[in-house]
Amino acid sequence: MAVAEKVNKYKKKASASDNASDGESTNTSSSRKRRERPILSVEKFKPSEIFWHYPFLIYGAKKIGKTTLLSKFPKAYAFMFEPNDSYELYKSDITDWEDFKELVPQFLGGQHEFESCWIDNGRNAYELALNYVCRKAGVEHPSEIKDFGQTWAKIYAELSLPVRQLMQSKFGFSVTCHEVEKEIETRTGRTFIQVAPDLSSAASRLFCGEIYNIFYYHYDGNDRFLQIVGDDYVMAGNRMKGHFLTTKGERVARIPMGNSEEEAFENLIKAYNNKQTDAFVQNVKKEGKEGTAGTKFKKSKEKA
Repeated sequence: MAVAEKVNKYKKKASASDNASDGESTNTSSSRKRRERPILSVEKFKPSEIFWHYPFLIYGAKKIGKTTLLSKFPKAYAFMFEPNDSYELYKSDITDWEDFKELVPQFLGGQHEFESCWIDNGRNAYELALNYVCRKAGVEHPSEIKDFGQTWAKIYAELSLPVRQLMQSKFGFSVTCHEVEKEIETRTGRTFIQVAPDLSSAASRLFCGEIYNIFYYHYDGNDRFLQIVGDDYVMAGNRMKGHFLTTKGERVARIPMGNSEEEAFENLIKAYNNKQTDAFVQNVKKEGKEGTAGTKFKKSKEKA
């Protein structure tokens, strides 16, 4: 065989091998194609100016209005792991983990007009993933298996795969959680109570570890607020640079959410767009008594 023929034959084999490894099969019955290999960008990335294009987690007391708030977001789709027929929204009720695994590729396929999606709620999603792995293993709980944590790792992987596909897609992603009080111990042995999302350690590692905008929805007396800046005693924070500022440039820490989902949505978007005139800014003041909140708030001096 001529040298040229050998070279051409080798190139064809290499090309076929590359296509197979990249998931570029022409078989239409195969699963969703892998994303294309990245190309070095020579243009600076610019974040979206639309709030719901960002990933965020919102948590708080039951019935405070988390779901109704998210139902006001335009072109949003809900994966309801806590089925609820009380609200008018686009949704799928998820009662089995396999249903979610089948729905995620459909959503990512983009044959719709939705711009974002959310999971309601994060803890229920984790528990369905746990039940799914246990069912496959033929056990009721991972603690029954002495496999040095391999089953726990499978549960985390099972939860992470479809959730990360949504997080890393072109669609906005958010998740809701209830709240829980956790005892935190410092290196010096001091303990205090922190309010945080009600998640297992594995689900918290995924949702709180990879979503950098975490908001706490709560009551202060009879008024509802969304805290977007945290401290030792409340888990919260955001990385939306250039947003959530008063018109004087003060950093907004807490947003009044009003008495309805419409008012809550309006105030949140106004605060994001630096137009909320009755927002609260941070006023750090340490209390002498150990275990009390260290961050206080003061109302911005701006006049409406």
